Amino acid sequence: MKNKLEDKIREIAENLGLFNISKESYDLKAVSTSFSNNLEFLYEILREELYLRETKSREKRWSRSRLDREKTFENYDLKEGHGIKEDRIFAIKDFDWVQQKSNIILKGPTGTGKTHIANAIGNLAIIEGYKVQFFQFDLFLQRIVNADRNATKIEYMKECDIIIIDEVGYLPIEEEEAKAFFKIVNELNASVSIVITTNLDLSTWDNIFRNEFLTRTIVDRLTYHCQVIKTSGASYRLKHQKSIF
Repeated sequence: MKNKLEDKIREIAENLGLFNISKESYDLKAVSTSFSNNLEFLYEILREELYLRETKSREKRWSRSRLDREKTFENYDLKEGHGIKEDRIFAIKDFDWVQQKSNIILKGPTGTGKTHIANAIGNLAIIEGYKVQFFQFDLFLQRIVNADRNATKIEYMKECDIIIIDEVGYLPIEEEEAKAFFKIVNELNASVSIVITTNLDLSTWDNIFRNEFLTRTIVDRLTYHCQVIKTSGASYRLKHQKSIF
């Protein structure tokens, strides 16, 4: 026989958006008998509801982030000698720079851990409750050049706390792309933290954007509140390459 009080509780829970409690599979009676008083029971069901809601929200943010979830700070090898000290990693993980809407530029040779660190920043940020999106530079350009067709995606980008743009500088870009990049950086500036990885000195970015004035303006916007972190040394992939024979 159905318990009418339980049905009413589920109905109220559904109206309040407490979808775990509102499910018929959630055994309210069994849970209630596990606690000695009503307050403990209420605390437990609300705590579980909050945990499940946060888990669902985190998974949704991850699904939209494009991050490589395998690349974390836990499996980043500081002993590889790429020039990044542990105190700098601690400062990154603190996320005060995100609260201040500051940027990070990871600069160094290919294979020195820039992309790994960028992904690690994003993955930890999502755990901490931030919205993040990760883009390869060419895909980022495609999205912003076609901003009209990607209006919804561009709006979500502007809602993010951190935008990561990987491998800036490996290929020169067209004038239309350079202008679109300047426009989006201008729009995101002071509202979203931008993390960039690049193999080029900022002084040579006019080789990417092929317009000295535009380059100077982009660099000025990105570096106003910014930490440039340099990596160095030999490529990790070359050092640890494996023979296929």
